[in-house]
Amino acid sequence: MAVVCFSRTSGLILLFLVNTLAVSPWLTSVKLDNVTCNELKCDYRIKVVGDVDQWSLTSNEKIRGEICDDKLIVQESNVLVEFSLPVSRKAYFCVEKDGVWYHQGKNLYLIGDDVTHLDW
Repeated sequence: MAVVCFSRTSGLILLFLVNTLAVSPWLTSVKLDNVTCNELKCDYRIKVVGDVDQWSLTSNEKIRGEICDDKLIVQESNVLVEFSLPVSRKAYFCVEKDGVWYHQGKNLYLIGDDVTHLDW
């Protein structure tokens, strides 16, 4: 009887993990193709890759998976795009999947001439 309960519990945990991972989309990579900065702004050429519809940048720091708001820019994913941001502004990544915007966390951000991810 203990084996049956263990198997059933393991199956429920596995189902929970699969559903949780399927719900929240994540970026696969952020490729900074080119960036030029002056004292006021940085011009970026960047490709954001993932199984998502669109991505955006926000000035709000949040926990990974929380709902995003305050989108600075919105871009199509998996293509090379160009945009400008103030040089001193820290911008965090969000992704859109099925109409919902998910924050990618406080450890993945764009600032100056660098994309920083401290821990996916």
